[in-house]
Amino acid sequence: MTKEIFRTQTFRRFLISILLMLILCAGTLSAKSVNLARLRMSWATALPGKIIGQPVRNGNTYIALHDGGGIIAFTEDGKILWQKNFDEPMQPNLSVGASGMIYAVSKSGKIFLLRSDGSTVWSVDVGFEIIGEVMPGRDGRIYVRGKESIACYGNKGIRRWKEEIPGQDTSIGLTELNEGTLLIFEQRSDTTVARTITPFGEKTSAFLMNGKVTDARTVQEGSLISFSDGRVILATETDGSLFFDWKIQAGSSPLIVTQGHRPGTASIFSSSSSMLIQTATGKIISTYPETNVSGIIGSGKTRQGTFIAGLTSAVCYSESGEEEWSVTLNPKKKISTLFATDSGYLVLCTSSWTIEGYRIKQIPYPEDYIPPESFKSGTYSALYSKIDVTSTKTKERIISEDQFLSIKQSFSEGDFGKLEKDWMSALETEMRAMDNQWSSAISRTQTEQFFFQKNLDYAREIIELASISGTTAFHENLSVMLRKITDTRKLEWLVKAAGNMAMDENYTMLYEMAKIAQKFNKSDTLLLLICDSTYEICSYMGSQSFISQGREVLSTMLSPQYSQQVRSVARSTMEKLMGKKG
Repeated sequence: MTKEIFRTQTFRRFLISILLMLILCAGTLSAKSVNLARLRMSWATALPGKIIGQPVRNGNTYIALHDGGGIIAFTEDGKILWQKNFDEPMQPNLSVGASGMIYAVSKSGKIFLLRSDGSTVWSVDVGFEIIGEVMPGRDGRIYVRGKESIACYGNKGIRRWKEEIPGQDTSIGLTELNEGTLLIFEQRSDTTVARTITPFGEKTSAFLMNGKVTDARTVQEGSLISFSDGRVILATETDGSLFFDWKIQAGSSPLIVTQGHRPGTASIFSSSSSMLIQTATGKIISTYPETNVSGIIGSGKTRQGTFIAGLTSAVCYSESGEEEWSVTLNPKKKISTLFATDSGYLVLCTSSWTIEGYRIKQIPYPEDYIPPESFKSGTYSALYSKIDVTSTKTKERIISEDQFLSIKQSFSEGDFGKLEKDWMSALETEMRAMDNQWSSAISRTQTEQFFFQKNLDYAREIIELASISGTTAFHENLSVMLRKITDTRKLEWLVKAAGNMAMDENYTMLYEMAKIAQKFNKSDTLLLLICDSTYEICSYMGSQSFISQGREVLSTMLSPQYSQQVRSVARSTMEKLMGKKG
């Protein structure tokens, strides 16, 4: 009997201990206030060097540079996905553009365009010391600046223009207004000069503003600008003219946080007040309690809210203004930077060559979870020249043969500057008219042919110029026309253009070429062009998903219904793709 009582008591003590452990664990994951020195580390990953600069998010991946001369990509639970070493010292500045393309800069003045797997697309020496990170433009172009210069490059690494901007304050990042004009600041004793420059290199306006600008961030509606006296304003543009839509008072030298979840909002932190606002109106959605965070080393927006971190503490606020969690950092840890993840980790980048993850909150991902877009593509059509004359109206080409040759050469050699403003406007007009006319010709019989039906050589030239413009401005036009056009001669031009452009967001051109290959299985010239363009797109984009999609396009053409020549070229093209890093 005594032994039985002893066993029962022992079993009860065991159950109680397990229950206490579960309660403690649950408390750790649900507690709002956490001391990191007392919290068990969830994971740690050794690195080849100390993280320099703030890691950037690329979908579900984080990208960071380290002082060992390389770049690493890792998941939010510390798994290293890939590493890349550079042959020269790098600056601690990274940015992410369309389709997850990554931009890095060297201390010697080089830009590196990397695919999402870390492989290099191209690199170019800009001829001056680069300050800050590369700013991706909305149509595939990029901007980079030095102490007194700013330059623009296309998505193939060809310089479009370079301008001297002496006196610019490079401590404030480049920011883009809603139509696409860049905003640059020059600080004076108690005022700031805001200068505008178009995507085509035109210096357009200069505005004198009272006070010293401390921060500026691009939002959908324009540019949020903060001042040392606590003002925050929204700068917008209409038809290229600058306007200031609203103003709020937010406390001294406010920090603006816009990146992450919930577009259309911004968090503003200052020493006296902090708040979440609507960027379109300046309306305060909620206010945050006093943060007591000093020496900012990290900030961002996650699924649970906006976080801000200093040298000794970090805090996260929900959209309603409530504190989701707060963390006291371990003073024994030497932290270079940190960030919070969507699933509840706080990730520390330490000076001891490690990244460490701490589970602050358990936040499971829903099945339909989609990570926030780090970049949204578009065009600068609002700033193109306003051209009323079109080939459809005049019944003759608006880009002469000599102009075609000149524009083609300029797109290849670069440094054409503001001339692009007229060229892109004409190409946009002609591509739209061509699409409409060719689509109408398919749907009904015409007694009189449209202009782009009768002038096919001119149509081919327009398609070629659109594809070599060094931008993705005509990507949607090409994708739509690939889907709608059934004439094999026209499809040959469009397929070749897809390979020239190479940048294929969301696989749309590859997808359309796959359907064309199935439908036109006896058109060998067209099918061979599909092989070439598939290779060009997959080589440029480079990721495993693109290469897999390219193999699917090519594998279609291996079946017996295709000619021996087509099967042979498709097979050799697939073998070349299989040798590509994915």
